[in-house]
Order: sequence, then structure tokens, then C-alpha cells
Amino acid sequence: GAPAVETLIGALKEGVLLKQVKIIGALGAIGDARAVAPLLAIIEVEGDGYQSAITALGKIGDPRAVDSILPFLRHESNHVRGKAAEALGDIGNDRAVRPLIALLEDKDMRLRSTASAALGKIGGSRAVVRQKRGVVRIAERCGWQPLEPDAGAGNGGARADRLVAG
Repeated sequence: GAPAVETLIGALKEGVLLKQVKIIGALGAIGDARAVAPLLAIIEVEGDGYQSAITALGKIGDPRAVDSILPFLRHESNHVRGKAAEALGDIGNDRAVRPLIALLEDKDMRLRSTASAALGKIGGSRAVVRQKRGVVRIAERCGWQPLEPDAGAGNGGARADRLVAG
């Protein structure tokens, strides 16, 4: 629990990757904000276990991590970009909305799905409207069309809830 946080943070410096990954996971599960700074230090240099650190920061949910996680949405690895999107969704900060919306246009379907789920977690009308528009655009590319036109339901013309094969 929380009393172990300082001991775990100290153990991060021992340098054994498998041990570090387990410690990072434990810090994320505990959710104590004292772990934010050492976890940020790991991701800022893409040190050993940085992907686990991104996940742990998401679990902790501290908005101080948002600015450090955002650049990972542009990482060359779809896996890393997905981890970042999940973490940002877990943190739930509005600063992540626009970059996550950009991922709705990514060519990787899993990444688009992860970005959509993250936007759903963040919520807010702007995120939901953009999320639905992205789903509609993706569906239309796959040959699906809205079942019925949207008659100004207040969601910007997006009807992601009722799509049928075209």
C-alpha cells in the first residue's frame, strides 16, 4: 500500500529491468502521486520500462503526467501510441482531447479504437461529438452508411449509434 511507495521508488534505481517493470506496475496499482516524478523521469528518457511507466501514470491519474505522455501519441510504434492513448484516457484531462481526436484518422484500426475508447473516458460533449464523427468516417470508408439521417440531434450530424452495411 501507500507506506511502501518510498521503498518502491528507491528500488527503481537498482537497474534490473524485470524488477523495475514489476515495481512500476505496483506503483501504478497503488496510485500514490509520490510516484509521478520518478515515473516521469523514466518516460522522459525512454528508459527501461518506459511503456510500463506510461501505463502506471495513467492508473495514478495525475494530470501532471499529460504533457509528458502526449508526445508518445506520435511514437513510431503503434503499441507505444496505444499505451499513451490508454493512459491519457485514464487520466481524463481535456488537454488530451485534440491529440486523441487526431488518432481517429490513423490507419491502424486498433489504435483508432483505443483513441475512441480514451475519448469516451474523457467525456465532455466536444470529445463525444468528435469521437462519433470519427466512427462515422471510419464506417463510411468500410461501406457502412447511417441507418437514418440525423435530424439535428445536437451531436454535430454524427450518427455512430445506428449504422448499416451499404
